[in-house]
Amino acid sequence: EFRLQKIPQEGLAAPDFAVKTIDGKKITAADLKGKVVVLNVWFIGCPACIREEPKLNELRAKFAGRENVVFLAMTADTVDSVKNYVEKERFDYTHAADAEEAMKAFVFSGYPKNIVIGRDGIINEVVIGGPMAEALLRTRVEEILK
Repeated sequence: EFRLQKIPQEGLAAPDFAVKTIDGKKITAADLKGKVVVLNVWFIGCPACIREEPKLNELRAKFAGRENVVFLAMTADTVDSVKNYVEKERFDYTHAADAEEAMKAFVFSGYPKNIVIGRDGIINEVVIGGPMAEALLRTRVEEILK
């Protein structure tokens, strides 16, 4: 039987955080209560992060129009560099730049990282990027929405 190793934060409350989107909107953990959050942690110079973006765009498209599902990407990259990046490369998540402090609240190593937070604020899944990431994320979001 194939099993994924459980990540220490799975099953725990998501940390309190506050970020600012690249268009200047503030988002806090409290703002997201009651919604399913698909959080992507990435950076511009990460080849694996860039490779998974088309699949993450597909995932977001599958849940388009669902106001109870939020797709948020956090990076420590600057606002200007992220704005320039998303003008050239399609990445359909809401983007929070200069988010290093918020990222530190989520204990992890390696990039990209995808975290699914349930409506109750509990971390349901932590997925390291790769070929199975989109399928695992989609399955987990669908289960939570049932």
